[in-house]
Amino acid sequence: MSCIITYQKSNGDIFYRPGKSTYGKKVGDETSMGWKVLDIHYKYGDNYYCYNDFHKIIRKNKQTMKQKIANYLCNKLYKYR
Repeated sequence: MSCIITYQKSNGDIFYRPGKSTYGKKVGDETSMGWKVLDIHYKYGDNYYCYNDFHKIIRKNKQTMKQKIANYLCNKLYKYR
């Protein structure tokens, strides 16, 4: 999973860094270099989403996939009867 993390330096500069994980990083935390984490956006498809929107999309996708699998198995079961 890739993401973009927004940091603020101690002198007030704001910058973005792409990353592959957010292990141990939360909004409001400070890094060892004194940078404050302002925001984290996660990539899904071609777009980046904030934490809440990203997890809503993931939950919806999981529900859709479960329904598709259930339909497939049900159709397969009744096809051979």
